[in-house]
Amino acid sequence: MLTVCRFAELCTKGPRADPGPVQWLLQQVRRALASWAFYSTKLRIQPILEWVYVNGSQVDEDLVTSIRTPAEHPDALDAFTEVIQAGRRTQVSVFEALDAVPSSLPVLLIWGMQDPWMRPQRATAILSECAQRGIQCNLVEVEEAGHCPQDDAPAAVNDALVSWLEKQNELVAA
Repeated sequence: MLTVCRFAELCTKGPRADPGPVQWLLQQVRRALASWAFYSTKLRIQPILEWVYVNGSQVDEDLVTSIRTPAEHPDALDAFTEVIQAGRRTQVSVFEALDAVPSSLPVLLIWGMQDPWMRPQRATAILSECAQRGIQCNLVEVEEAGHCPQDDAPAAVNDALVSWLEKQNELVAA
């Protein structure tokens, strides 16, 4: 006979109970959607990269291969599914993450202004949130760059980073 104490022990310490029929069905639907997203994305790696890179010459076979190769691993679909599901379970906004940044820690945002995913308005919002929290934040707008400004405009990103680091060094030395 299953007592209340034994039931509680099974629920909290023992092996996880099988999901009920509704939970099982939802898991199957999520897995099917993740599978579709995974395989369709795998087939569209190059066009997606061409969309987010302003400098199309950066989208070469090495870049495509560096993204496709991990997707060929036998466990890639399971990992992809977990990442998609984790996003819903553990989603922390950038604004919530800023709460953990000490106000003494300077922040540098280097933003590709032609990024189709992370629009420039998001950089402005982050800059504003930093100001509200008393965090020193600098924004460098890289006009001729998309989602990966370090690839689209490496000289501009390098110059911005070196300049910012030199400024931080001067502030520490003063």
